[in-house]
Amino acid sequence: METTIFNSLPVQYLTNPEHRIFYYYLLSSFVMAYLFFIFSKKPKNTNGFFSYFFNPKVLFHPSSRTDLYLFLFNFWVKAFLIAPIIFTQVKIIHLVKNSLESFFPTHNAIYLSFIPYSVLYTFIFFITADFSRFIIHYAFHKISFLWEIHKVHHSAKVLTPLTLYRIHPIESIVSLARQILVVGFVAGVFSFFINGDYPILTVLGVQIFGFLFNFFGSNLRHSHVPFSFGYYLESIFISPIMHQTHHSKAYKYNSKNLGSCLAIWDILFKSYLRPDAKPIRFGLSRSQRKKNWATYLLNPLIIFDKAKQKL
Repeated sequence: METTIFNSLPVQYLTNPEHRIFYYYLLSSFVMAYLFFIFSKKPKNTNGFFSYFFNPKVLFHPSSRTDLYLFLFNFWVKAFLIAPIIFTQVKIIHLVKNSLESFFPTHNAIYLSFIPYSVLYTFIFFITADFSRFIIHYAFHKISFLWEIHKVHHSAKVLTPLTLYRIHPIESIVSLARQILVVGFVAGVFSFFINGDYPILTVLGVQIFGFLFNFFGSNLRHSHVPFSFGYYLESIFISPIMHQTHHSKAYKYNSKNLGSCLAIWDILFKSYLRPDAKPIRFGLSRSQRKKNWATYLLNPLIIFDKAKQKL
């Protein structure tokens, strides 16, 4: 009974490796931040690492409280959607597979014992999922109505791990829809082409690439620690400081580095930007700001209603 209640509360995010703020990921980010503090050439905080990392000006900033409010609000939005989404995901897998079989009724499934299908499936799933996240993010920046929704996330004036969940409920629903479509499509296509068992490769029940992404400092992306992967790795992967640059209040920067993990999509879509040494001020420019977080939530709905009235 206690486990059921515990798993139904927001605190489960700390104990579930499927979530970014799982305590393993928080601890690994803490270690990476400490290494940055020790080896960085930047001036050291005279009060030490803990004062630098657990900066009270960040932790107790009004923006951080808003992160918490929206995290709790979106948790309950998702809680009511999880069950039907899982059911829909299974339906999409069968729909994709059955549709392909109707178009290609004489096809023969492939099975070659020397091909590591689990590795192939895991890799294709990772690439597809990462690209789909980029495309959705790109759309939220390039389409005016969607940008009004995405402003909720960019309105954060300080960054904490909970800023990840600082999103409009509509964006939360879009994110869930993207997830089920990707899983359903990739699994459905593999079920059609490949005959045999091909379990996805996991660590602690999490897709291995997703686990590695979260373990190696993903929580520093939403933080004040400008951790860099170095020149060469940042040509392949989006580092914490690259994502922090994306959160800059300067418009010319917050439309760059839209990728989640791989930098290749930004390079292809010409939205790639290397970070510089200048301090980053987070948030929105004066012209983009709203009065409060409630205004951010309601504004897209008002714009949509006005658009309907013009039709």
